[in-house]
Amino acid sequence: MTIMTISDEIQGQARALIADRLGLDFPENRQADLERGLRQALEHSPVRQPEQYLAWLATLPDESPEWSRLVSSLTVGETYFFRDRSCVDALEHQILPELISARRSAGFLRFRCWSAGCATGAEPYSLAMLLHQLLPDHGKWSLTILATDINPAALESAQLGLYNEWMLRETPRWIRDRHFHRRGRDTFEIDPVIRQMVTFAPLNLAKDNFPALLTNTSDMDLIVCRNVLMYLTSDVQRAAVARLQKALAIDGWLIVSPAEASTELFRPLIPVNFPGAIFYRKSQDTFITPQPCLDPETMAPRITSPMRIPARAAGASALTATTSSPSSTSPLR
Repeated sequence: MTIMTISDEIQGQARALIADRLGLDFPENRQADLERGLRQALEHSPVRQPEQYLAWLATLPDESPEWSRLVSSLTVGETYFFRDRSCVDALEHQILPELISARRSAGFLRFRCWSAGCATGAEPYSLAMLLHQLLPDHGKWSLTILATDINPAALESAQLGLYNEWMLRETPRWIRDRHFHRRGRDTFEIDPVIRQMVTFAPLNLAKDNFPALLTNTSDMDLIVCRNVLMYLTSDVQRAAVARLQKALAIDGWLIVSPAEASTELFRPLIPVNFPGAIFYRKSQDTFITPQPCLDPETMAPRITSPMRIPARAAGASALTATTSSPSSTSPLR
């Protein structure tokens, strides 16, 4: 079988077109990824020559099946449930409990979060499981878990809610038993209760259609955008971050990967250091200094064991109950 050759000139043209239309960056150290993606897209395209293919792509709208095919070939879909323990711990033990406590104290039972760049859905479903555990009365809440991605094929897979065992490699056994149903030897299906908590929609962070009511991307309490910005061009990064900031509610949180952390890029958001993680907050009001993780044998129950939330007075926070003195009630939001 002859391997199609894609010249440096054609790759340069492809980089420019893809950056302009998708906002994706393919520097020299990712040239092999670009070439592999182009070859894969060309194999299934009615136009098989690279020069003609790029000329044809330039005439098509972003929503066309051909652009969708190319996106599926170019984007990185690596993900799994409860990825990055440091991030999960901060969410489970500090950020989400404080948000929930603040909402209960205010009598405002609404929570909105957005997984921006959700791939095949492991991240938003993980958030849904955390919230399901932390909100035993979740049916009384106005709860939004929005999950978006540029890759339509990934979104279709996410909506099916079917995963192999490797995707659950960091998922505790009790969560598997509670929120997944085995379908065959190596297939697990998300429980319908969790699946129905998440809304999937296509969205390209390089575009200016957020925040907006039409895309349901405004007034977010929490935005998780991990391992996404690093694949965008620098100009698109800056524009996307500015829009993400606008999409946050007052005192809202933006979560990125450690490799994407940058005080300069995310200014004026306030960087907040957690053990093994850095998050960004829209306001420094009610700023809290996170406590170090406690010994697993003495700290409050973690996601690695079924959580039993003790009864507490109205307005008392989960963080206060587990890591602070009784008089410390400084909500994250």
